[in-house]
Amino acid sequence: MKRFVIVAVLFAAVVWLLNTSLLATPPWLWGWPDRFAQRMKSAGSEIILLGPYAGGDFTTGIDSAEDLELVPETFSGYVWTNRAETTGPMLAKRQPAS
Repeated sequence: MKRFVIVAVLFAAVVWLLNTSLLATPPWLWGWPDRFAQRMKSAGSEIILLGPYAGGDFTTGIDSAEDLELVPETFSGYVWTNRAETTGPMLAKRQPAS
């Protein structure tokens, strides 16, 4: 439960900071994305990246190629999408070969 509360608080803070723009992160956002992700991991938290927030629809996701282009290649958290059939294959192409 604590993990989800942290994610919700972080989401609210990031939405406020981003002024509803997708990934217009301020330069002081704790080393976005890599250092920020490491800090969240060391605190036992996960990062869930949502799409642009326009008010009302809380489940806005990374649903298009244009949205996905704004996600850093090194982002290691979860990507929220409402279009898994579209976004899933694009995300799979970004994964390093095992």
